[in-house]
Amino acid sequence: LFQLRDRRRGHGQVDGGVTIMAYAVCLVLDEAGATEVTRLWQQLAVAGIANDMMALGYPPHITLCVTQDEVDEAETVAHVGTLAVRALEPIWFTGIGAFPNDPRAVVWLTPAAHSGMTMLHGAMSAVLNWQLDAHYAVPHWTPHCTLSSAVEKPKLLDALRLAATNFAPFSCQVIRIELVQFPPVRVLHSMGLSTSLLTSPPPPAAAPRF
Repeated sequence: LFQLRDRRRGHGQVDGGVTIMAYAVCLVLDEAGATEVTRLWQQLAVAGIANDMMALGYPPHITLCVTQDEVDEAETVAHVGTLAVRALEPIWFTGIGAFPNDPRAVVWLTPAAHSGMTMLHGAMSAVLNWQLDAHYAVPHWTPHCTLSSAVEKPKLLDALRLAATNFAPFSCQVIRIELVQFPPVRVLHSMGLSTSLLTSPPPPAAAPRF
């Protein structure tokens, strides 16, 4: 999800009657990955813990960059297109984590170390003329796929237990890179990434889930 965790005002909040808008560059997961993530979204919703990701209206993804500043859309699209020419190797999601924010925590899936994604994030951060949200800047960025960004703190352990009980490591690919504006989520530009020449590497060693 597109979190702005270090700002006093979260995205979508109102300041003096004006809704604060933001922009993000996202990596969208393939059908196999989306199926696994959506299943966990649904289980959190059925359990009464959180349904924010189901309501978001945007597919499972990893967010590379976020800013609350105005951006030059044409310039951003050109930079994203230049960096998106190489397909990323498959991603292995191996564990579960959380940002224990107040008053609502973020619960997420964490991928195994992925040099290609790390390099893409660094390159994207360098070429975009953005004032990045601090948590998306190098070296603070934590790659993750959000399960919920609206878990009430008393329910955080329940959310982690439910996710851990129903999670098994899985592999997927990134099929699109998108420039979006939010809230609400509006896709400004979408570019497909080739996956035809890529194969899944062996799964990494098992790691603690949280």
